[in-house]
Amino acid sequence: MHFAPTVTGRCSMISGIAFLAGSMLSNILIAKRFLKKMLIAVIIQLILTGCFILITFNVHNLYSLIGYVIFVSSCAGFILNGTLAYCLTRFSQYGGTLSGLLGGAYIIFTSAFSFIIVKTIKIDTQSILGEGCEVLISVVLILLLMTKWNDLDRRD
Repeated sequence: MHFAPTVTGRCSMISGIAFLAGSMLSNILIAKRFLKKMLIAVIIQLILTGCFILITFNVHNLYSLIGYVIFVSSCAGFILNGTLAYCLTRFSQYGGTLSGLLGGAYIIFTSAFSFIIVKTIKIDTQSILGEGCEVLISVVLILLLMTKWNDLDRRD
């Protein structure tokens, strides 16, 4: 797309703000059951990604891409912050170690998976980008379903 550095910098800032908004929403819903709210977030992310793929068959511009990034980043922030809150509540005696491990694992997993996607799929359209993200979100859904979660509270 070959945009100026200021344009890409502003888009990155918008992505960060969306991630922050998702994290704040996760804090608001902290009393809800963990697995239920995580599954809802991942399913919403899958639906939005599917809509993005369909929309970008006809629309190819920066606004459609940023709209997609806002939704996916806010869901990612929601999932990361919800997982961190769950782990800190469950293992409160290891707070510092846990937050470092979770943050590091998030960065390593995202970087490794992004590298694999970029090397295996030639991303030249926004639709193909959406398909790569759909694969990543599906892996997150599988990990959520395969992990045995212990709900600390039974509130809905």
